[in-house]
Parts: sequence; C-alpha cells; structure tokens
Amino acid sequence: MKIRSLIVPIDFTDTAINTVDYAVKLAEIIESKIIFVSSHMANSAPNAGATMSTMMHPAPENVVSLEKLHKEKLDDFLKSTLPLSVNHKAITRIGTQAEVVCTIAEEEKAELILVGSESTTGMEAFFVGSESEKITRKAPCSVLALPKDSKHFKMDTIGLALDTDNDENNGNLSVLKEIVVSTKAKLRLVHILSDKEEIAFKTEDVLKQYKTELNSVEHSFHVFFENDTEEGISKFLDKNPIDLMAILYREHGLFERLLQPGLRKKLIFENQIPLLVLR
Repeated sequence: MKIRSLIVPIDFTDTAINTVDYAVKLAEIIESKIIFVSSHMANSAPNAGATMSTMMHPAPENVVSLEKLHKEKLDDFLKSTLPLSVNHKAITRIGTQAEVVCTIAEEEKAELILVGSESTTGMEAFFVGSESEKITRKAPCSVLALPKDSKHFKMDTIGLALDTDNDENNGNLSVLKEIVVSTKAKLRLVHILSDKEEIAFKTEDVLKQYKTELNSVEHSFHVFFENDTEEGISKFLDKNPIDLMAILYREHGLFERLLQPGLRKKLIFENQIPLLVLR
C-alpha cells in the first residue's frame, strides 16, 4: 500500500509544532501529501482552544466569519512552521477534533493519521479519554500517536507486537510494511506467550499469519514467556530498544491489553516511543 495522504491534526500547542516537524520528515521519506486539519467549535474564537463543550448555533454569517478566521490562523501557523517545499493542504471544520479528523480521513481516503498525544483540551494523559484516544479508536485508517515530548524523528528500528488471536492480520500490515521499506528500518517481531501456551508453541505457526505481508521484509523474531502482556512487552523493550511500536487494532484483543495504564506509561511516557495502531 502506498501512503498517499497523511492526516495531521493541529491544535496550535507546542505539541503540534513537534508533530508537524515529525510529519514533514516522515512524509518526505514515504513521499506522501500532508493534510493538516484544524477543528473548532461553532462558538469558539480563533485564539481559544477547542473544547468538548456543547456546540452553539450562531447566525450563519457569524459561522462564515469564524471559519475564515480559523482558516487564517491555521495558514499562519503552517507558514511559520513548514518548509516551503512541503506538499500539503489545510482544512478547518466545525466539530470536535476526533470527529473532524476521522471524517476528513474518510473523505480523503487517507492511509495514515499522525496525532500528537496532547489533546486539544490540554490533557497531558495519553489514551485516557483524550481526543487522541478517540481518534485511535474511531479512525478509518491506521494512526501513529506521537508522545508529546518526542522531539526528534528517528525510525531505525520498529517493533511489531504480534496478535495471533486475530485471523485477519495481513490486511492491516501494509502501512507498516510501507514505512519499514521506505525508512529502511529494522523490524523486530515480538510475541508474548503465557505459560500454558509454551508446550504447543511453534514459531512457524505464529508467523504464518504474517507471511503474506512480511515475507519480503527482513525481520527478527522475539518470544517472551509471560502471563502478563505488560511484563512481556516491557522485557522486550528493555532488551530491544526501538523507535516505533506497532500494534494491530482489535476491540477485544492485544490492542485493549496494550492500553492498560501500566504498559501505556511504559510505551509512551517512560520510553517516549511513538505508537502505530494498524487498521
């Protein structure tokens, strides 16, 4: 899959500046167009951050005026942060960040969304009811969540947490493969096994679900026997430092387990690792 469109939400915070810088570097490598998106509530002034408050309904002429002001604010922000050569467009729209970003991603048939972990409400927690969390869960495509203190683009080594409970993994791996190939990154596959699975474990059985998409990508395979997913991933990260962790989205599988507070802190806050949620 060619990543033709990269959606980047902008909320005008310091986090947004870091996200833009990361997006520009990634887009240059994967040769993708960036679509910058700014959302606002119908009653919010351009210098006010978007909130989750109830949307008001001003007169139509006021809506047009506010839309123009928000578009000008986004354009000014991008002029001050973007290199002149970047292939991009800017969109502003009324609504919450998650609603607007997911809608535009669907309209544009985007393959990837890159979102900073700091929400438009200023919440510092990641994946705790934030707009970033909502985008990750509702997006029509894969989402790369960037920790708010991640200031440098680096993608030498990428980790993929395998989820053998899901029989439809291959269709979700094309975005990961494109990033791995384009960045020439090393790919490390990690599989966490509980003790009860140890006797029946066979590497080929685990990897066969991933063979179609990853057979042309050089990779290493790592197994950790742990009843606790958090501990297993933590051991993997301690022994194998990576620049990006990829997981497969699934409502009731590894994705849910990986979003438990302990591991979330390990992945995002302590190690400052960007998280790629594959759909």
